Amino acid sequence: MNNRNKRLEQIGIANRRVKELVLNHYSNGVPKCNCCGETNVKFLTIDHINNDGNKHLINGRRAGGNSLYRWLVNNNYPNGYQSLCWNCNCGKSHNHGICPHE
Repeated sequence: MNNRNKRLEQIGIANRRVKELVLNHYSNGVPKCNCCGETNVKFLTIDHINNDGNKHLINGRRAGGNSLYRWLVNNNYPNGYQSLCWNCNCGKSHNHGICPHE
């Protein structure tokens, strides 16, 4: 394996570890959707509880994915976030801030 591929693999592993740390924190130790209970980590995301994600900027850019996960860890897991699956997160954002499950 060349150095580039090895480095990309290492970055992927590090990113998954950070995501798991964040999901564990915002799910009280067991990664799951706080709405429907989905536990497949590949489907889980972090949600801005107050629907103010557009206001969250890191270095002048909207924060999401790995940059958001790292920011949450570096800022001691602030309040205002929760673990949701992709479906509940998208459903909430397209339903005036309320997940269709509610």
